[in-house]
Amino acid sequence: MKGWWSGIKPEADGKGWRCFPGTGQLRLRKNAVVLAENFSATMLGATPDDRVAIKMDDNQSMPLLGAIVIPHPSRGCHALKLEQIPQSKSLLYLMAYPRIQESAQKKYLQRRLDFLGRIAANVPIFVAEIPWGPPFSQELASSLVKGVGGWRPGGC
Repeated sequence: MKGWWSGIKPEADGKGWRCFPGTGQLRLRKNAVVLAENFSATMLGATPDDRVAIKMDDNQSMPLLGAIVIPHPSRGCHALKLEQIPQSKSLLYLMAYPRIQESAQKKYLQRRLDFLGRIAANVPIFVAEIPWGPPFSQELASSLVKGVGGWRPGGC
């Protein structure tokens, strides 16, 4: 079965979860292109939906999934606020997040519950309140990486 979870694969040697590299291309709204400066990327041009196509580096490795961050942009927030969700609630956050609501068909619900349960038990889940942009702070991406890395044993 294909779905959003097809991009996350368990590591066979038990080291953790791996992330499928995907297409290597991001589509950003024009006013969010400033975020691309934080990555090794090349601007490709406009997309049919009037976004800017950014090609990420060609690294096709499958890095370990160190954390999942659920973003919440906020007009009232002036600095990044990061909260780690207790493991006892992580599955609920994953199941409720609209970006991963795929199929409500009964035959897929148990598979999705099992899959997300394994992720929730092994991968820290964070909620990030992020200042509304643009403009975005030049430090936003590095603050987010540093904050998430600081919660995990051994850092980033």
